[in-house]
Amino acid sequence: MDDNKLLTSIHKCSKCNFTASYIEVINSHYNTIHATNEEKKTNSKFYCENCNIGFNDEYIFKFHYAIHHATKEERKKYYNFYCETCNYGSNDASVFNIHMSAFHNTKK
Repeated sequence: MDDNKLLTSIHKCSKCNFTASYIEVINSHYNTIHATNEEKKTNSKFYCENCNIGFNDEYIFKFHYAIHHATKEERKKYYNFYCETCNYGSNDASVFNIHMSAFHNTKK
């Protein structure tokens, strides 16, 4: 089989010339670039009212919220390890220790 045929895009966006091999990529593209806010709300399981961005994965939506919109107290609830100095959070101890060493010259 010709390798170039495997790379040929078969799905096209109805609003522009964007093409992709998978319909899911086209749908994501449409929802990100072309959809109205009402369409984004309708097409998404989780919707950020602040940014007008839709998500179909709850974890990714919560991650987005924690990074961009949560208060300091809310952020602390999302993470097992939380840096009071710069509000960085992580659920992984080794990643948190790397952060502390790299940015604050200490380990917790």
